[in-house]
Amino acid sequence: MRKIFLLFSIIILVYPLAAQNKNTSGNPVFPGWYADPEGIIIKNTFWIYPTYSAPYEEQVFMNAFSSSDLIHWTKHEKIIDTASVKWAKMAMWAPAIVEKEGKYFLFFGANDVHEGEVGGIGVAVADQPQGPFKDLIGKPLINEIKNGAQPIDQFVFKDKDEQYYMIYGGWSHCNIVKLKNDFTGLIPFEDGTTFKEITPKDYVEGVNKRYGKFADDLIKAYPVGENNVPKTARDLARDAAFGWHTWKWAVLQAQTSKKSKVFYYYFDQHPDYPTDSPLYGTGSPHGQDVAFAFGHVNPESKQATSTDQAMSEAIMTYWTNFAKYGDPNGTGVPKWAQFTRKKHVVMHFKQSPQMGGVPSEESMKVLDTYYTWRRTAEGKAWAK
Repeated sequence: MRKIFLLFSIIILVYPLAAQNKNTSGNPVFPGWYADPEGIIIKNTFWIYPTYSAPYEEQVFMNAFSSSDLIHWTKHEKIIDTASVKWAKMAMWAPAIVEKEGKYFLFFGANDVHEGEVGGIGVAVADQPQGPFKDLIGKPLINEIKNGAQPIDQFVFKDKDEQYYMIYGGWSHCNIVKLKNDFTGLIPFEDGTTFKEITPKDYVEGVNKRYGKFADDLIKAYPVGENNVPKTARDLARDAAFGWHTWKWAVLQAQTSKKSKVFYYYFDQHPDYPTDSPLYGTGSPHGQDVAFAFGHVNPESKQATSTDQAMSEAIMTYWTNFAKYGDPNGTGVPKWAQFTRKKHVVMHFKQSPQMGGVPSEESMKVLDTYYTWRRTAEGKAWAK
């Protein structure tokens, strides 16, 4: 048995089949809504194991498709479903199939698991590739979120050392684990760890492509470590899209205007996520401050905190004062200091209003050199 990698679309759509060449299956290769296809050859037969694409609550089974010629396909319905996997309730995703010692092992994700919930990556077994598959261990093989990686989208393979490994991940993190020989659990690596993060370093490649000769300086300004690639990428994206523009406007206004005052703020109101949470290091979504300015905070939101209402009241007071007087300061709220040429200060809205420095200002100065160069003839030519 050997695995093959076929070029399929992420979602296989239904297109008219009448014009297909008789020597090919055409695209899509079979009708229906599917995603995440696993392509494999088993005993000279081509197999595709996809995700059934539907609302999560309807993703309670998986089909498979087989062909001897890659033209004519046979559908094998409901090779596995939630009736045979008691802990799986919905969102059965991304199958991965392995043949071993005359048995077929189907790895899959279920329940779109979050912290503290039951779900994750499961494994089922059958005597034939079309199933029916039955739950192998009666619980998820991987349930917990490790290194920030949601347990989904797994790929299983046997390496040159005859050891079976699984690579999986979601939420911008990717782990590798070693599987027991019978696939009933995990075994630790030589250093004693069980979950190793192997998040690709696409960040560095992306910065080099996006910023050219300034890439090295920006990578130093927004450095990456073994476990902080997603956060660093978010920080650079935030500053390139919003942060630098706001900061630069404030600097120019403070330098050139003799009458208009600058009041600068940074909205960072969100729960303090624990270090093992997939949300650790994330900030507030763009535009979330608008709800606070109009008093429409949602206590049921996953971003809600116990200080949201008080924060909303303070922000409404500041905004009202500014609209009336051109100055946000007034009775009942902490003093909001002016941003000036000599004093770069920002009001931080994080659990309570408090003054502080400009977040990542030194890094944005590096971005500023890049944008200054982009306005030159050389920079404009490079951008083309």
